[in-house]
Amino acid sequence: MRYSEVLASSALMAVASAHTWIFQASVNGVDQGVGSTAAGIDAASAYVRVPPNNSPIKKLDDPNLACNVNGDKPVAKTIDVPEGADVILQWFHNKPDPGDDILDKSHVGPVMAYLAPTASNGAGDVWVKIAEEGFSGGKWATDNLIAARGKQSVKIPAGLAPGEYLLRGEIIALHEGDSTEAKGRGAQLYMECVQIKVTGSGTTPLPAGVAIPGVYKTEDPGILFNVYGKFDSYPIPGPRPLGAAGAAPAGAPPAGDKPAGAPPASTPVATPAPVKKNDATPTPAPAGGEPVKDSCNVKKESTPTTLDKVTVKATPAPGGESGGTVAKYGQCGGSGFTGSTQCETGSTCTSLNEFYSQCT
Repeated sequence: MRYSEVLASSALMAVASAHTWIFQASVNGVDQGVGSTAAGIDAASAYVRVPPNNSPIKKLDDPNLACNVNGDKPVAKTIDVPEGADVILQWFHNKPDPGDDILDKSHVGPVMAYLAPTASNGAGDVWVKIAEEGFSGGKWATDNLIAARGKQSVKIPAGLAPGEYLLRGEIIALHEGDSTEAKGRGAQLYMECVQIKVTGSGTTPLPAGVAIPGVYKTEDPGILFNVYGKFDSYPIPGPRPLGAAGAAPAGAPPAGDKPAGAPPASTPVATPAPVKKNDATPTPAPAGGEPVKDSCNVKKESTPTTLDKVTVKATPAPGGESGGTVAKYGQCGGSGFTGSTQCETGSTCTSLNEFYSQCT
């Protein structure tokens, strides 16, 4: 049976086991305890900004896309995280329990993490991507997340200036990504924000970032993507992670400090130039010819568990360095860009605007 057929079969059965959310975190291997009130803990112990349920957001212009529904409301606790620390964000489907199924295997897609100053409350061009994992070696980031029992590994930037930040974990499920939300399908986005306080002697401010909502567009190749077709690569949507080729430079103005009328300090996010879509193999459908639908029942139960050490690592973003070649979908030019402008064979450097050119 082909991988696409397995996905379609799984999607048909994913009626009650699909959605997911963050319940807790660990810092350098030390469990911080359950931080979500969805597990029944007292509000005084909460450090995760919790939505009413574990359902996804599909409208890319939804104001709740930053930290989910209720994500603009601070919670009581903030956890200390040393600069450069390894943080685990722990995802579960229903409850923090070793037997929880985390996420239905049909819900394939990328797993990412962003950081923003807490003072911004997530508003404006403040979100800086610090980790991403997509599709590699025939496996999706969500496959690895499920295998790791829901543990998403995030490296806090070394040298980051002390302060309070929102750490945003995100999963984009693409099992209905072959079409758009306007047509009744579309990518499903899961996200929550964890309140952290970075400690240490770092002096580097967080650079300016992107706006959420605003970072993703309906026609972005990594949002509108047919996982049931033939493909050997996947363009992760959004900006490149901090420190990767094409990402915001270390000396960029801090988020929220950009002068009025000044160009973005970090790589602006624009709708990518047209690229060749993956094989338009028709999406498998259940008997009767109807597309696979996704409807999940939500449960909330509370049984704490203990986190293990870091097991999932983010995949480096495509791109090139000065003197080399740039991988497809990587940055190859733009105002202030100092990396390579030579795209790999089969790709062409296309200018999207004066600040950003991309290999397509």
